[in-house]
Amino acid sequence: MAKITFVYPDFEISISPEEPRICPGQPQIVTCNESFVTYQWDGVGFDFQAFGPSVELTEIGEYTLTVEGEVNGVYCSEVFTFSGVLDDTDLDGICDDEDPFPEDPCN
Repeated sequence: MAKITFVYPDFEISISPEEPRICPGQPQIVTCNESFVTYQWDGVGFDFQAFGPSVELTEIGEYTLTVEGEVNGVYCSEVFTFSGVLDDTDLDGICDDEDPFPEDPCN
């Protein structure tokens, strides 16, 4: 899981999966730890802003998650940026779900 830890150890952003692997048009659910008061997701393919601890990604690109919460009596707001990458194990440009040889870059 990707993590950002702040001065207050209880305030930590983590997402799962750490690096979302996406085949265009096929949803990938990304979840943030559920210890915050508000969540705001934004990025590629959103016609709207998503709120809540989970979001469904369908496109490759850059995303941001803004969280707000209270830790030890201090109200905090932080932004976390991450990328959704092509689900392509052999780096041949073909999504693994559509690649008959997902481990072989020559085929």
